[in-house]
Amino acid sequence: MAESAQPLKKAIDVMEVQQTIEKEIAEILQEHKFDAKKVQTWCQQIVKAVLKKLVENNKQQEFQYKYVVNAVILERTGAGLHSTSSCLWDKASDTSASAQWSNETMYCVCSVWALRCN
Repeated sequence: MAESAQPLKKAIDVMEVQQTIEKEIAEILQEHKFDAKKVQTWCQQIVKAVLKKLVENNKQQEFQYKYVVNAVILERTGAGLHSTSSCLWDKASDTSASAQWSNETMYCVCSVWALRCN
């Protein structure tokens, strides 16, 4: 008797994406203190790790998605950050998720936009 395959998910689970973002950020930054010389490398690592997980999870989706991933790391100095983005998309099928992480010396915010492509 053949094993039955798991049913395909119809939509992106935003909570699951947020947990993925938080996990990947923590794995990359958890033991580090802010270092301006390493921020670019850390951002690249975070974006690549999050994107890799999203693509792996996309294989369980009924629909295929294209992803945009953005990461920002800031030194924790008491200054604020305000960021805004806007998209023109199909709110029935496209979505976004964002998560933040911090330690004593830095903040990291990572955002994902998922756009259905089929």
